[in-house]
Amino acid sequence: LFTVFPSNKSIIMALKEGTRSLFGSDLEFLESVLKWVDSKIKKNFYSLIQGEPIQENEMRKTHDTLQILINFLVELDVMEVFLKLYLSRSFFRRVILMDSDYLKFSDNPLCIEHYISTVLLAKKTGVSSAPQLSDLTMDVEKSKHLWETFRATSTGKVELVPLLFQKSNVPDSFQQTALDIPSLPQQLSDVWNEFLNHYNSLDPNSKKKTIMPQYTLHHLEVGTEFKLSENQYLILEVNLLQSCILELFNDADTLSFSEIKLALQVDGFHLSQALRSFSEIGLLHGQNGIYKLNTEYI
Repeated sequence: LFTVFPSNKSIIMALKEGTRSLFGSDLEFLESVLKWVDSKIKKNFYSLIQGEPIQENEMRKTHDTLQILINFLVELDVMEVFLKLYLSRSFFRRVILMDSDYLKFSDNPLCIEHYISTVLLAKKTGVSSAPQLSDLTMDVEKSKHLWETFRATSTGKVELVPLLFQKSNVPDSFQQTALDIPSLPQQLSDVWNEFLNHYNSLDPNSKKKTIMPQYTLHHLEVGTEFKLSENQYLILEVNLLQSCILELFNDADTLSFSEIKLALQVDGFHLSQALRSFSEIGLLHGQNGIYKLNTEYI
């Protein structure tokens, strides 16, 4: 109906009332919409990463559906709320978790998220969060260039995928957990300094900017010596603080809470949380403030 009668106010009003009656509130409706949009984006990224063929007619159908849906959100006068949900619960989180895979396909013509961002920015009139989406998209583009140039010159054992965002562009829900950086162990410190040197060589205004890693926002994949099968080893997905802790255990099977705290220069509360996460899965055994690596984890 909305497609056939896009300018019929009575039909639009009936659709509004029907939607709110069905879902109970605008927020519940928008959460359902976001869940559906997320599923389309994730499926699309999976196809791009795996190199699966994407049918042109299916892509066109998805684009048309998304266009109609976004138009409907505008008519419902809920675009502002939806965009905030999309930025904090979907877009920004996906960039961090997918890192290099996201950067590879972020500007691909077959990328659904690229299409969604384009359509949302076209509807930016009266939507205060639209500039944030535009700025975040530009941050992603700059990060892609940084990653490609750094990858071509990096000599370290750790692969760093730089994702640089202006603090003002980061959704509020993520800024609430942005904490000071711990003192990095040697291997992570080396790759970080290598990246800073690379960044400074590209940006003539770099000295006027402060770049600080945020350990609660980092997503790292850490290889281990724990064997899952004949040719596969356990890979842990952790944040930066957790990775710093693991690197300390490269050189020691047993460490005390105070030793770890002193080495990383991090506050006790967040260190306790990170250590607890390893204890809960059995990777570390903790007793009376002493933590021992479980060398028979698998």
